[in-house]
Amino acid sequence: MPAKILRRTPLYDASGRRIGEYILYQVPRKHGHGPDVNKAVRDQDDNALYRPVKTKMVYDPSAIYDAEMISRLREVGAEAYYSKLDEFVESGEPGLIFTHAKDGVHYNVYLKKDPHGNPYIDNVHLIGEDYVIL
Repeated sequence: MPAKILRRTPLYDASGRRIGEYILYQVPRKHGHGPDVNKAVRDQDDNALYRPVKTKMVYDPSAIYDAEMISRLREVGAEAYYSKLDEFVESGEPGLIFTHAKDGVHYNVYLKKDPHGNPYIDNVHLIGEDYVIL
């Protein structure tokens, strides 16, 4: 049983270029063990049960090439690193997740510390508007 696509919404950058889409989806619940392993969990009326709704942002490789996306992610990572570095170091926390916007597109940025306490960007990825972290 495949995932259900609930909604697709185009994503545009600040210049109005369509670069991808937000996808709202649900995946079915599946049995994790026993004789029904990997089969859909069903209710008493035999309807498949689904996990909570999730959102995913995907970019369109025909509109924005992989090399351009990698370059954008690096730029966002560098900007975000320096914009939050002092706050992160002073917080004493081992990690920080925050949103950074560039060219009208939102990204989640994961700032962490290595075993020696040196900050680094662990991950940067596109996000849907519903998941902007303030």
